[in-house]
Parts: sequence; C-alpha cells; structure tokens
Amino acid sequence: NFYTMMSKITKRLQWESSETEEDVHHLAVKEYKKRNWSLACVLFLRLLDMNPENTNYQHNLAMVLYYGFDNHESSEKYFRKSLKSCGSSHPDIIRHYNVLLIKQKRWEESHAYYEILFKIIEKYQVQREQQIKEEEKRYQKLKA
Repeated sequence: NFYTMMSKITKRLQWESSETEEDVHHLAVKEYKKRNWSLACVLFLRLLDMNPENTNYQHNLAMVLYYGFDNHESSEKYFRKSLKSCGSSHPDIIRHYNVLLIKQKRWEESHAYYEILFKIIEKYQVQREQQIKEEEKRYQKLKA
C-alpha cells in the first residue's frame, strides 16, 4: 500500500536528516501554493507520518488529493478524519468538504454540513458582537 511505503520512506528520511516537522510543513505549503501536487502530497503524507492526529495536515492532504488528483475517495477519507479530529467545528474544513459533497451530488449530506457551518458562523458572530461591546465599554472608560 502506498501509505505504508511512504511511511517507511519518511521514517528513513527523518532518521537520516535533521529536518523538523516545521521545516517539512513549510515546504509542503510552498509546494501546495505552487500547485506542485505530487510533491505536496508526499510532503503532507510525510507530515502525517510525523504527526498522524494533526487536523490541518489531514485537511491539507484532503485538499491536495481532491484538487490535485481529483481523487474523491481518498480525499473524503482525509476530510472525514480532519472533521472527526476537530469535532466538526472548523468552518474551512466543512466548507471544503461540502465542495466534494456537492460535486458528488450528495445534497442531503451537504445540506446537513451547511446547517452545522451556519451555526458555527452564528456562534462566532455573537461572540464577536459581545467582544465589540466589551471593547467599547473599555474605550468609554478610558475616554472619561
């Protein structure tokens, strides 16, 4: 299996090099931005081998698999892992997963995730409004 092979290569490379997880992440993002999908895929797999529970790495790999390779099955696997890791509370992951669901015409699932997304947005709006009110009170106290 490809993942097992990449895992062995990653462990060997880590053992032989002094690259940190941060170094590899920087390179992976750089290759993603350049749309160098093959190298970005290898680097995100390498990062997942270093830190398998990292929600962002799972999400990024799902994005690479979806946009770079049009691999719906594998991208869904990593979207679902990242959603599980974040408790379905990360707006960007939900939004990106919905793109996949809509492309596959899975309307009911997409609608359910949009409902979750709208609840998250409402929650953030309420928190932000409360924060603005508190900042205004502090500003009025300083002004007086």
